[in-house]
Amino acid sequence: MQPDTKQNFIFIDKPAQGMLIHLNTSLEQILDKHDYPLIIKKILSEAIISNLILFSNSKTSGSITLQFLNNNKSNNKYNEISFISVKCNSKGQMRALAQYDKNKINNKTNNTSQFNILEKTLKNGSLSITFEPDTKSQSRYQSFIPVNHGSISEAMESYFTKSVQNPTKIIIQSDIKNKSANISALMLQFLPNSDLDIDKKSSSETDNNIDKQEQFNELCVLADSLYLEQNKDELQKTENSHMLKKLFFHEDIKIFDKQKLSFFCGCSKLSMEKAIISLGKDQALELINQQKQETGNSELVATCEFCLNKYEFDEKKVIDLFKAH
Repeated sequence: MQPDTKQNFIFIDKPAQGMLIHLNTSLEQILDKHDYPLIIKKILSEAIISNLILFSNSKTSGSITLQFLNNNKSNNKYNEISFISVKCNSKGQMRALAQYDKNKINNKTNNTSQFNILEKTLKNGSLSITFEPDTKSQSRYQSFIPVNHGSISEAMESYFTKSVQNPTKIIIQSDIKNKSANISALMLQFLPNSDLDIDKKSSSETDNNIDKQEQFNELCVLADSLYLEQNKDELQKTENSHMLKKLFFHEDIKIFDKQKLSFFCGCSKLSMEKAIISLGKDQALELINQQKQETGNSELVATCEFCLNKYEFDEKKVIDLFKAH
């Protein structure tokens, strides 16, 4: 099992770059916060690693939020998943959350039939991508992606190919269980007109973009060997440099340093205070009165949806918050 890292690499003599990502401890920390059924764990894990792949095209620091939005909520059909949110930042920190119909999705139902149903659910939704830069000099942007194939990773491939105009290959291998979880991904990306900052100039590149595309396609064919049964866990068990040498044995590849990945929620007492203020004074005090009647406790408890940390505010603190605002 590989440590929680992502590592970029680039082909010296071919118009392509790539990334290898491994998640285990950080993924377990995210999933263990909630009692997710196995099928939701698998889909959420794919969403997390897909969002990390998005940073392969980001040249500025900041955060990217990937959200699945169900466009079919009003219809009782294919509304098993209502919402998925994954946030990753350029420091390698991430958090994630899924909201789903617990009556329709549970570990007692056949996993194969649930996957078929959720595939149709995903097809009825879309992905929103929001980039928030760290500095005000950069602009925030948002885009939307249809999930036509019922797979978040395939939607991501389509996004890179059609919106970013960089044909991309994504291969994911995972071992998601009730008590443990790890997932790995290989991403290959076409570089049609790149001025590569490498030590050795390409000897096989030509000015013909068709030839470059053929070279990239050949790399994708080699990567497809990971789909073979005997290689189904190769990404997870093989060290990155050995993996690349094994897959692309004739290629000269420059491998960059690894970046550590970790779970980090980012919630705080201050953020919860802002959430209470957004409720409005009347509603906040009404919630306190309800709590007082039900439990005798006159505190307002704000719970973070991502990490489930609880923040308690007594009635005086709530009143003081609104006085200050």
